[in-house]
Amino acid sequence: MQMKEKLLLDRQEEIEREKQREREFNDRIRQEIVNLKLQQRVELQEEERLQRMHWNFERDQKMEEIVRKKLELEKLQENEQYTKKLIDRRQVEVEEIKEEKLIRDGESAQLLQKALKHANAIQELIESGVLDNEFQANLVQVLAGNKENEENKRLREEMLEEIVARMEQRKEEN
Repeated sequence: MQMKEKLLLDRQEEIEREKQREREFNDRIRQEIVNLKLQQRVELQEEERLQRMHWNFERDQKMEEIVRKKLELEKLQENEQYTKKLIDRRQVEVEEIKEEKLIRDGESAQLLQKALKHANAIQELIESGVLDNEFQANLVQVLAGNKENEENKRLREEMLEEIVARMEQRKEEN
């Protein structure tokens, strides 16, 4: 019996050792599971951190793009305002030029009418024989002269005085 007891005791010790090894094995497995879960949690946190960084990076890029486009828009608006002011200024200048042209055209028409009136009066005097040939020759010389000189000026004044005198004389005769 002793032998049986010894065998049983050996067997029991071996079972105890086997249990101990299983417990140690289970403890190592549990520890590995805990370590793996911890590692998984750390990796998940790192992944979340990287996702946040990526999101922040994309957001910052979009914000920079928005700011750049806003600056471009402001520059375009400034250019548009400048162009509108320039167009308005040019339109005012065109209107002023049109008004000046109308004024000058009116003045030119008045001067032309005045010259025609004087020419008609001189023509009547020539046709009526009031102006003699010498006076007519002097008149042609003054009118045909291209440059203003003292002689032409003096002749013109004399002719004007003579024309006025003869016109008054003609009126008195009629």
